[in-house]
Amino acid sequence: MAQELKISIPQEANSHFSGGPPEWLAFIVTEGQIKTGNNQMQAPQIPKVPRLLRQVQSNQKCYDPSLVSIGPYHHGKPELRDMEKLKVTFTRKFVDDSGICIEDFYCKVAEVAIGARRCYAEDSTDEFDDEKFTQIMFLDGCFILQFIVFLLRRPVDLKMPGHQVVLVKRDLLLLENQLPFQVIWSLMNLRETEDHQPVHLLGLLHTDHINKEACSHCSTRSSDWYSYRSAKDLRTVGIRFRPNWTNAYSDVEFKSSVRGSRLILPPVTIEESFKSVLLNLIAYETCCDASGELWVTSYACFLDSLIQDVEDVKVLQSEGVFSIFVREQEVADLFNQMSRNLVPNPYAYSDVKRLIELDHKSMIKKWVAEWLHDYFSSPWSFIALVAATFTIVLTVIQSYVAIFPLNNNGNCG
Repeated sequence: MAQELKISIPQEANSHFSGGPPEWLAFIVTEGQIKTGNNQMQAPQIPKVPRLLRQVQSNQKCYDPSLVSIGPYHHGKPELRDMEKLKVTFTRKFVDDSGICIEDFYCKVAEVAIGARRCYAEDSTDEFDDEKFTQIMFLDGCFILQFIVFLLRRPVDLKMPGHQVVLVKRDLLLLENQLPFQVIWSLMNLRETEDHQPVHLLGLLHTDHINKEACSHCSTRSSDWYSYRSAKDLRTVGIRFRPNWTNAYSDVEFKSSVRGSRLILPPVTIEESFKSVLLNLIAYETCCDASGELWVTSYACFLDSLIQDVEDVKVLQSEGVFSIFVREQEVADLFNQMSRNLVPNPYAYSDVKRLIELDHKSMIKKWVAEWLHDYFSSPWSFIALVAATFTIVLTVIQSYVAIFPLNNNGNCG
């Protein structure tokens, strides 16, 4: 006797649907087709920070604005309401300086507001009707543009304490605190945004740190098996560090030489807001980088492989790769803790890691490095080497003359 098939429907999955199992299964099939047909499964251009990244206790504050909210995600939070008055002031100044009617600006924003709403996570803006959402886009867009104008041209007109300026700059680069660039373009009275334009300020910063040509030179050979060497360990075998001129996290080079190899790295300036900006860049490419290259994530993990303790940080600082405005120990802790939850592109820098491994195993280069370190690391060691060499030469000459004394003609023998 055949057993009756029973399907248990979870309560939360059935909260918006009433019907038996056949109807429920049909609903899933139909709903799935609709979702796929409308491309609703695509990640939004301005996503929320993934839960996997947010659950790291020490990093939670790095994703939330501390002074000003931009866009709908953090709008209305009590601790951010003070800046809403300043947004009005900056908006009025932006409009007055342009000489254009405020209604014209608002209408331009209203034209792109529907498209701007689609840039955010699904259902995240439902609490705002079209008018309220357009107002948020308008005020926040004017505030961003006027803040940049003041910051670059008339800093004194900001009328903000220095620490607040730093916090606003930090908040403008948070993943969940972005404004679609189409809103910015509409306020700047420019033509419609094109496909190659960035979607927001954080995306623009991410693009600035990536060399598009780097992916064409990226090896398809995984580098998981290569040993990781600390900065001070590499320097003991003659490998020096140099900053590059591109500032792109994708541009890491290794140049081998018998006299001393060089690992060329993108320079990094580390100050109070560095951790927050770096984590939000990582969150952005985790959600939005369809290519999977993950250059920012990969570079953060690569730096972690070079940093075992504070001495490695001092090596990178002395070589010009790091410019540090915090304690060296904080930098070491930052990279060591951050990389525990990151998964880099396994093919990133694989050729560089292979060359480092080969160079590190070279005995000749080890001997040359030790010789250079022992005798050329300071002027005194070099002088001692010259003096010792001169003494040895004189001793050899003296011994030769003693064995073969000069005759009356001044010749040996």
